Amino acid sequence: MTRKFTQAGQDPFASVEYEQRTSRITNPDGSIVFEMNNAEIPTQWSQLATDIMVSKYFRKAGVPQVDPATGLPLRGPTGDLVTGPETSAKQVMHRLAGCWRHWGEKYGYFDTAEDAQAFYDELAYMLIHQMCAPNSPQWFNTGLNFAYGITGPAQGHFYCDPRSGELLKSKDAYSHPQPHACFIQSVSDDLVNPGGIMDLWTREARLFKYGSGTGSNFSKLRGENESLSGGGKSSGLMSFLKIGDRAAGAIKSGGTTRRAAKMVCLDLDHPDVEQFVNWKVREELKVAALAEGIKRLPPEQQAVAKQLGLKLDYDFNGEAYMTVSGQNSNNSVRIPNRFFKALEEDGDWHLTQRNTGKVSKTMKARELWDQIAFAAWRCADPGVQYDDTINQWHTCPKSGRINASNPCVTGDTRVLTPGGIWRRIDQMIHLPSRVVTNLNDQEIHITDGAFPTGTKDVYELRTAGGYRLKLTADHKVWTKQRGWVEAQELTTSDEVRLPAKPAAVSEVGEPQDPKFFQLLGLFMSSTNNDADALHLDACLTGEEAREQFADYIAGHWSDRALASDRYADDYVNHLMLNDPDATHDASDEETTEGGAAVATLTNRRLLSRLKAFVRAETSNGSAHLRLSDEAFTAGLAAQKHLLRALFTADGEIANNTLTLHANDVGLLEDVQLILLGFGVQSSIQNAEAGNANPENRPSTFAIQNSDFREGGALGSSGVLPPRLVSPSATGSLGQRSHSRADAAAGRHGLRIDSGSLRSFGKYVGLLPGKKLEQLASAISFAIAKPTHCNSCASGNYDRVASFTHLGTQQVFDLTEPVTSSFIANGITVHNCSEYMFLDDTACNLASLNVLTFFDAESRRFDIDRYKHGVRIWTIVLEVSVLMASFPS
Repeated sequence: MTRKFTQAGQDPFASVEYEQRTSRITNPDGSIVFEMNNAEIPTQWSQLATDIMVSKYFRKAGVPQVDPATGLPLRGPTGDLVTGPETSAKQVMHRLAGCWRHWGEKYGYFDTAEDAQAFYDELAYMLIHQMCAPNSPQWFNTGLNFAYGITGPAQGHFYCDPRSGELLKSKDAYSHPQPHACFIQSVSDDLVNPGGIMDLWTREARLFKYGSGTGSNFSKLRGENESLSGGGKSSGLMSFLKIGDRAAGAIKSGGTTRRAAKMVCLDLDHPDVEQFVNWKVREELKVAALAEGIKRLPPEQQAVAKQLGLKLDYDFNGEAYMTVSGQNSNNSVRIPNRFFKALEEDGDWHLTQRNTGKVSKTMKARELWDQIAFAAWRCADPGVQYDDTINQWHTCPKSGRINASNPCVTGDTRVLTPGGIWRRIDQMIHLPSRVVTNLNDQEIHITDGAFPTGTKDVYELRTAGGYRLKLTADHKVWTKQRGWVEAQELTTSDEVRLPAKPAAVSEVGEPQDPKFFQLLGLFMSSTNNDADALHLDACLTGEEAREQFADYIAGHWSDRALASDRYADDYVNHLMLNDPDATHDASDEETTEGGAAVATLTNRRLLSRLKAFVRAETSNGSAHLRLSDEAFTAGLAAQKHLLRALFTADGEIANNTLTLHANDVGLLEDVQLILLGFGVQSSIQNAEAGNANPENRPSTFAIQNSDFREGGALGSSGVLPPRLVSPSATGSLGQRSHSRADAAAGRHGLRIDSGSLRSFGKYVGLLPGKKLEQLASAISFAIAKPTHCNSCASGNYDRVASFTHLGTQQVFDLTEPVTSSFIANGITVHNCSEYMFLDDTACNLASLNVLTFFDAESRRFDIDRYKHGVRIWTIVLEVSVLMASFPS
């Protein structure tokens, strides 16, 4: 066990200063709920942290008291230890860290005593410096037996012997504490036997007593008036839920002032579902009747109420709310897919008896849906859980029904966001943002950001047109004919959905500096074929166009222009204006006196900025040109001009079709994705085997490995080194050919789909010239493609071509709550839902405070210390589960 925060032989608690504080919790009327004086708390802790620690987590009884003067235990007149509450944060931290260390040592988690001491010191340091925290039941229960010898009578818990694995009944309350935060418990349609209704209230009480929460699905219970085995009639689900509600309300979790955490779920076809849906609506109306009714009582009755201290008002903690039921749980209904089909068709919905399966009531699906919507609006319950969708993602169905799973995509997946910005999903971690969805029509919705979901088997989905996405086998993809289909179930008959119109909030718009992005498109073209210069004579056929660009360079990038007026634009920064090498720049090779006939541009300031938008990627020992993040996140306005110039330089119009040619298929894939931001569909044609390597033919740019980082072309300054990419022997300046025919021969092509040609002309286009006239002619013959998808039959679709296993990779996902979808590498995919639990399972949680690993002054996140913290807390959770007790 290494040390990152402490040193051997030094007390971790001595790393902070302490002070005596008072913690006082009051009601809104000022009455005191809790108060403790002279609590020893780290000086840097806030008062809120103090109140939480002292009122919630300090043990209130059974702790041996110490004489502050001598440090010795206090004893009473008979010699017995004097006990009372914990009075110092150090006591709490020691009983936690010391207990975890004790368990780890006892069951072989450490090689040496020094390792165990390091584990304790590091844990104590992290706790006292607020770098980490376990879930509440750990604070409540862990270490009470270890530190203070507290046992308490057994409460009916069970634990597994850590050595034999044998299930045993707990002999006391704290030798094997209850450290888990959340439990899901099953309940059967039985009144008093184990696993039944009354047994559940006992199990819930065990959990609530020690600070945990629980949830159950009550759909197995018979509805009101269903037959009983003895010939009578059931009192119904609601009568029993009210018992559980009262029990939960009477128990204060973990001895604190918060109520028990309780979740109740019910299937939508249960006979009593209408009563369940409207439960809280009815109870809140009763509260209103009580609160308003007492005001209208005769004076003598109001006098009696005052004498008794009876106060009925809208205070949630008041007696009116305590009088009614349904206030101590969160309620949800589980909805199957067939309900939504009935909802769409204005069909019937059947409520069925639990014991016979017979229909007890038939009602319109829309009527029940209206009740759910109104109740949720009126009192925030019930929530909804999509039962079929959740269980269709079940990866281990033999384990029983599960509430959700987490299908995922790889970190390099680009997610379409408004404005045509394609963000890598691994750069959206916990970053609230808007995303573009494409389920029924293109819409913009909010997500809380992406999150990692582990390392899993990953497959590549490839379409006939060349779109590619790496995802897990269970990740659902939207198809034209079958709707949502798991990736592993896709066939070559399926067509996946692509964007069909610009991902703009209102319109595409214009960038601040369109000429710069046009130069970028020309610079990266195969026709230019030079990373140290931009050959306007090669890329542009018209002298007028070349003169316009030369004037732009002279006006914005020459030494004279930069000295007289720093160009107020996002794409030129202070560093570029002060480039020490810039004084040696030759801005052109051929100029007239006014600089209007420039053929070749070599301005270093300009070129260094252009190179920030491209990167080098190595594959099979060869280097390939790709677009960088700067290009993907530049937005539609800038991308429009990049594409316009690139297609002008490398595009070819033949047979009313526009095709972009390039040596690197990877570059075409990048361009293909950016085009989808405009709703423009395209397809990649690989060069024939006789002419080129279909996948990995290297660019005629030669990449110098010493000048770039793997997977990218950025140098230490954040831009491409001056000669990172230079002409190869076969493409040197002396031998380079600028022939359009040569440029198109033996290379890959990206063809604009004929149905998207009009969209390309409308939103992208070409630079003025003969090629633009040819495009206009081709568009006149093109058939417009519908851009809306209300029927889900129109829009852009591409046929599935292959599904190939790639191995294991780290994967990610995000949650979009409106359509449950997002656009990943252009393809419409389903997002994940929150993970929930199998019946009779539990979770143990902990958190790391990431801000404590970040140095604001140096703006550096200490990843090594963070990894160390994760390792330590993994051990904490493992030993906690090993020693835990459970309610059944």
